[in-house]
Amino acid sequence: MNQIAVSTRERDDGQVDVAYRIHEAHPLANGVVRVSLASHINQDRAIIAELAALQYLLCQAEVCGPGRTGLGLEVQVSHGAIKRAVLQGALKAADAGRTDKAHIVPYTHFLATRFFAANKTVVHDPAWAKGCMLKYSQHAISVDEPREATLSTQVGNAVISRHALTRFVQRFIARDLLAGRAAGDDEIATIADLDPKYWTRAWKSLARLLISQNTVVSALACSKLGESMVSRHGKQAKYLHHADSQAIFILVPEGRQLVLATVLRDFDDNRLLQRPPRYIGGRLVPA
Repeated sequence: MNQIAVSTRERDDGQVDVAYRIHEAHPLANGVVRVSLASHINQDRAIIAELAALQYLLCQAEVCGPGRTGLGLEVQVSHGAIKRAVLQGALKAADAGRTDKAHIVPYTHFLATRFFAANKTVVHDPAWAKGCMLKYSQHAISVDEPREATLSTQVGNAVISRHALTRFVQRFIARDLLAGRAAGDDEIATIADLDPKYWTRAWKSLARLLISQNTVVSALACSKLGESMVSRHGKQAKYLHHADSQAIFILVPEGRQLVLATVLRDFDDNRLLQRPPRYIGGRLVPA
């Protein structure tokens, strides 16, 4: 298993140094990320800096490799609040971690989605960090707000919500495995014992399907189900349809960004989306 470990030290000038080490990597791959936090971030600055640096290292600098996800990766942090915020069992059971620090949760989004399957551990003040503070690679980032995990889609980049990722696991990736489980109205209960690897498969499948040429923007059908979707997601929501997989992706604008709110499975009798006419018996027949 590959490992990335981070350790944080606050500086007198208000900046935060986050040392990192990559297991079994060349020494020059280890180093420090100097984090400058906006003045309005005034709670748990060291924790937020550590999360921002870790996301930068994994997703932008790609120190553990391009396109990396959580499968086969150990993430070692120096604050227990980070691990509590992304506990796999809690995320499965309640779509939320176990932390009273709500202000750090948006900064953990990448760990709860793209890197859900990573093994998260906590080590306080590791001995290796002192050397990294003095030499090796140097990075610098500025943090003003959380940067959530996104994927490219046919209508632009979209934040992948934890809810949507979980629904995709249930309704597509592990659908056959979950068939027959009685959970009533609580679909979340069906996934409590699923291996985290299914979330990695879901992330990779979403990355492929959302940008596929076979995924098209579709309009809602005039139906009660369509009306309920407008009531729930608003008139500005976009609906992407991938016919081969029967996936319907519902994207909702939130502020300046687009969010994948949920994923549904399409069936001929649900009448959620308008359908093109079919060619039957030598003529076009309305769907």
